Amino acid sequence: MASDEIVNQFLQYLKSIEGQFDLSDVDLTPLIEQTKFYTPIPLKYSNPQIALRNMSCVIIQNLCKYTDNAKYPKYGLNAIKSVTTKNLDDPDSQAQLMLLVHITKMKLSIYESALYCKHFERMSIITEYTDQLNKWQDVAYKVLAHSEINTTINDLMKRTFGTEYSERIEETDSIKVSIKFVVTTEAELRGFAGINCVYINEGYFNLKASQLHHNPNPALSADEIEDILLMDIVTVTLHEYSHVRIRQVLDDLNMSSPHFIAETAIAEDAEDPEFGRIVERKFFNVTINWVKSIGCGAVPVTYITNFLNAINTNAALPVLTDNVYIVKRSRPQTMHGGGGGADLSYVHDGIIE
Repeated sequence: MASDEIVNQFLQYLKSIEGQFDLSDVDLTPLIEQTKFYTPIPLKYSNPQIALRNMSCVIIQNLCKYTDNAKYPKYGLNAIKSVTTKNLDDPDSQAQLMLLVHITKMKLSIYESALYCKHFERMSIITEYTDQLNKWQDVAYKVLAHSEINTTINDLMKRTFGTEYSERIEETDSIKVSIKFVVTTEAELRGFAGINCVYINEGYFNLKASQLHHNPNPALSADEIEDILLMDIVTVTLHEYSHVRIRQVLDDLNMSSPHFIAETAIAEDAEDPEFGRIVERKFFNVTINWVKSIGCGAVPVTYITNFLNAINTNAALPVLTDNVYIVKRSRPQTMHGGGGGADLSYVHDGIIE
């Protein structure tokens, strides 16, 4: 199979550079020349076992296609080797593969990309849940089940990708999507889209919780701080669920949403044709930073309370009045030739967005 050939070529290439230091930037040109004639392989949601088998190949193809100047740190390649040669039956390995499919398409410096790959090679799925995690998971599942959210995402897919996908949208609407929390040393990861699964990084929200409780706004109660965290759980779930849905419809984990959106985008989406952020803007006007927007008074705490109540009861969602003082998140990163799939936050002076 072509996928096995590409992985073997990658492993042979790594053997050829064994003598180079791990911190050195190695020349990928020999590997790029070997792999450039292979047809891109779709990672079909409709056949997850075959998709999992092909993910190692797709990661290598993405790396060769999108790496700037054909250079990459060797330690990043070692991390990619570690992930792409693991046991495919292991759920942790499956999650790592799905995440690296996204990371190798992101518009990152080679050093950011390599460091993320190194950090994510030890990412694992949480299997023992605390009361806090159970609460976060419960609200995330209620997002997936909310009637207005599902109707809005389906309508946005028809508007964004064209009515010719209407039948496929309806066919995939009842596919069950799961929520899984992961643990990783990389706190900047908010979440990512897997095959019929939304993955959420516990570490990101633990860090945010710690910062909120140790540097609290004196006007906020402990319950209000918890609601802000829940609202951010809702937001990342909404964002990644949107990416799962378009991948279900287009039947490819490695799909390229801006490629489709650019041809049909309305004016408000043209500058940022990334479907997760399009959905966020539909509900909140911007890709919102809840902590800063509440801290500056642009969003009242009562809005979050009302929104969470609507999520919990499957009621109509309250409308957020747009104003110029609402603060946007600085990220997420966009993709080469494709959008979304993983949501990375931004850390500045030790404070995470």
